[in-house]
Amino acid sequence: MLKASFGYFDKDGAEFAVTEYKTPLPLINYFWNERFISGVSQHMAGIGCFTDRPMQYMHPETRSLIVREENRHFYLRDDESGEFWSPGYYPVGVEPDKFVCRHGLGYSVLEAETKGIETVMRVFVPEDEPAEVWSVTLANRSDIERTVSFYSFVDLLLTGYDEYCDYHSHLVTSYDKSARALTAVNRAPETPHRWFCAFIASDRDPDGYDGSRGAFLGRPGEVAAPRAVTSGEMGNSDGVCERLVGALQHKFELAPQESVSFNVALGATDGPETTATIAGKIFAPGAVEQMFARARDNLAAKYSTVKVSTPEERLNCLFNGWIKRSVHLHTEVGTDTGRGFRDVMQAAWGVSSYDHEGARQKIIDSLRHQYAEGHTLRGWNPVDTHHYSDGPVWIAPAVDSYLKETGDYDFLDVKVPYFDRGEDTIWGHAIQSIRHSSDDTGSHGLVRMHYGDWNDSLNMIGIGGKGESVWTTIAMVFSINTALEIVRNVIRDKALEEELAQRTECLAEAVEQHGWDGEWYLEAFNDAGAPVGSRNETQGRVYLNPQSWSIMAGIAEGERRELVLKAIDEYLECPYGSMVLTPAYREPNTGIGRITYFVPGMWENGSPYCHGTAFKIMADTYAGRGDRAYGSMMKVLPDYPGNPSTYSGCPPYMVTNMYYGPEHPRAGQILYSWITGTAEWLFKALTCNMIGVRAVYDGLLIDPCMPSHWKTAGLIRDFRGATYEVTVNNPDGRQTGVKSITLDGQPLEGNVLPVHGDGKTHTVEVLM
Repeated sequence: MLKASFGYFDKDGAEFAVTEYKTPLPLINYFWNERFISGVSQHMAGIGCFTDRPMQYMHPETRSLIVREENRHFYLRDDESGEFWSPGYYPVGVEPDKFVCRHGLGYSVLEAETKGIETVMRVFVPEDEPAEVWSVTLANRSDIERTVSFYSFVDLLLTGYDEYCDYHSHLVTSYDKSARALTAVNRAPETPHRWFCAFIASDRDPDGYDGSRGAFLGRPGEVAAPRAVTSGEMGNSDGVCERLVGALQHKFELAPQESVSFNVALGATDGPETTATIAGKIFAPGAVEQMFARARDNLAAKYSTVKVSTPEERLNCLFNGWIKRSVHLHTEVGTDTGRGFRDVMQAAWGVSSYDHEGARQKIIDSLRHQYAEGHTLRGWNPVDTHHYSDGPVWIAPAVDSYLKETGDYDFLDVKVPYFDRGEDTIWGHAIQSIRHSSDDTGSHGLVRMHYGDWNDSLNMIGIGGKGESVWTTIAMVFSINTALEIVRNVIRDKALEEELAQRTECLAEAVEQHGWDGEWYLEAFNDAGAPVGSRNETQGRVYLNPQSWSIMAGIAEGERRELVLKAIDEYLECPYGSMVLTPAYREPNTGIGRITYFVPGMWENGSPYCHGTAFKIMADTYAGRGDRAYGSMMKVLPDYPGNPSTYSGCPPYMVTNMYYGPEHPRAGQILYSWITGTAEWLFKALTCNMIGVRAVYDGLLIDPCMPSHWKTAGLIRDFRGATYEVTVNNPDGRQTGVKSITLDGQPLEGNVLPVHGDGKTHTVEVLM
């Protein structure tokens, strides 16, 4: 058990036990499969999925928003006294006598007791059904007989498409007694598919139900005191042309110490018949526990293939489970706006060491959203056609990482269609992206910005077609460098190697000639030719990404590298991480974009955006700065002593997208957690660069860059059919360098562990 703000890590970090029901922000956990996502807070309430939408059905065309305004709640009522409460405190607000919520990897369990009634509730999402499943046990811990009612309630939205008339005109609910299920249907003809419907069902006959929001909540109606709960009477109503709900009542008479258990499912459907089918599968005898065990065990197996061991238990708890879970959310779900091309590609890169099939499939899925010309969609589900310049950046690194991890070189020959026309191999897609991006240059020979780069909010720099991104140009050098590794180790095409090297040289020369501002690299030139991120400016003088990536791309060398590092350390560091830029913009600038309209310290406008900080951490390892990498990682991880979760609001088990920056009135606090591309970069930085065990084409390269105060660290990981137990010893407090390596007790020449593929475990001792 490891104590933390609001509770403690348990089961070697696989669970976080929340012991406080009053926290600055709800502490969220997510559950999902390929079609469905939901989330809960420690109250087991609806505050969850993407801040304000606790449930979505993910159709290939678009997403169905199932729940309205976070309202998925549960209530208990003492039917003799009329007292009522929520098992997890919220929304009624009656304080429980006992409370702990265990957030696990793919599930959550509430254990609470209020007014002598103990409630245990577990929720998870099965691997194959578009629903969340709640297993509820109620126990009478008093010494008298009790009559209680348990209410399950979901406030239904059923939108997520372009509406052409009052959508309430199409809404209706129906109750199916044989299926013990209420189905809410949106019959609007303009919906792109029929899965804008929802259901609530149980494996036990309910004593009442409601489909009308007005009937259940009353009018005007409050979720803290629903009319049906305060009165104890359900309306058995069907909702018609109004706001819909799904509400079930279960009534029990419990002798002292007697308990009762039942299950409730909430989810997406396309109509009553499908509801009955889904409910039948979930509530088949023994099915709930089988589904739960399968989901839990498969996740545990997936996450066990790479396990870190550092001197800091908090890092071990985070990186052996929760960081991977965050990466998978980004990989398999995306964000609240859909699946971003850059997001999914980076996530595929991030999971390649421990989820080969996931990485493979996500690369293929992403490349289906690339144009034959070479650039990519901004995202899909739903489709976003805005032309951001960075799409091609992420393709070669993801493919390169997958090849190094698996040795599956035939993957390069897999055919994948383009988004608009034709098809090509995986390798053809990668080369086309490089040729397009490196040819799509402006007057300075830099890659044109179009609607933005990684920084979405620079949306006016290149809107006229002339603006150029220094960062994208640098990042393309990084990307082409990884493509060159593929060429030299797999493709072995000398002419192509020369072509790519020439493209790299041209882009790097343009950066050095036009992108250098004297003390650091610019971010961009806008359509008018004005530099962005220049020392001559009073706002937005220096940007982080061009500096960190110039190191990773090998562009910044010698004196320029030292100046770049100085700029990062002196100007861009703050107590909460590395800021995207500084100083923040305070006046709108239509030559730059919406970033200048944000409140200073918000989003990319002067916040320590955690994704950007993770880039910087990786750059520190390229520069041999283990102490700096460690320092920045501590700042960006949750519950940092210098910014504890009690102040920031960040769950101690999960990374956030950003902390408000120093120029913001709420500096150091967060807006939300989970939804970020930070986790994959942190995972790669720790495992591949700090502990320093990373896949190359002929084995595992040992190249640590650790903080000097770590005397030992290591990891256990599977690699191409064998397991490697690596321990890195650092008795002299170094940051880089390897003196010796032993493999299975024998000295190893060089620092690359060979591919064994023998199904055995191999012991590796590294001395720095």
